Amino acid sequence: PLEALACGLPVVCSNKTSLPEVVGDSILTFPPEDITDMLAKVEDCWNSEQTRDRLRKSGFERAQSFNWENTGRAVFEIFEEVARG
Repeated sequence: PLEALACGLPVVCSNKTSLPEVVGDSILTFPPEDITDMLAKVEDCWNSEQTRDRLRKSGFERAQSFNWENTGRAVFEIFEEVARG
């Protein structure tokens, strides 16, 4: 999903595992056991240009926060914290 967001694609996916944590509120989610909700979210994305545009914009912005500079900074902060004990 993150790669799709980086490409400017709207995403609909399950609200389980780590997916919601990674993509935040930049996608439409559904419980994997709720087929009716899944269909409704896919139809909304398919039929609503406004929904697609909103998801594209927020998804692209979310994907930009995952870059090497931010990752390096986060890892460095962890190392500093561990070193301080």
